[in-house]
Amino acid sequence: MADSDFPASVIRALTEHRDEAIQKASLAAIGRVRPANAAMDQLIAAKKAMVLEGEPDLARGQQLVGTVCLVCHQLHGKGA
Repeated sequence: MADSDFPASVIRALTEHRDEAIQKASLAAIGRVRPANAAMDQLIAAKKAMVLEGEPDLARGQQLVGTVCLVCHQLHGKGA
């Protein structure tokens, strides 16, 4: 399986696992993983709340995915 098959939350859980052997094996298989960012977590929570309230706007949703979500997903396989 490719690392891109796993959500970021699973990758983070593996690379920050309390068992050092799991951490090392995960990092060897996946590569570098950026540390969690509290400010980004807050931004994601705010965007999620915005998306879940009101009527859906598909065009705006596509724009949001392109400018917010897909930027983070470069972590999988193409990372910074």
